[in-house]
Amino acid sequence: MNRKQLWITKQVNYISKMKKLYFLF
Repeated sequence: MNRKQLWITKQVNYISKMKKLYFLF
């Protein structure tokens, strides 16, 4: 896994967490 893929994965995980929090409230 290269750096770009790692960064994209982090961003996707962050966005999905934010969406979950957003839908909870």
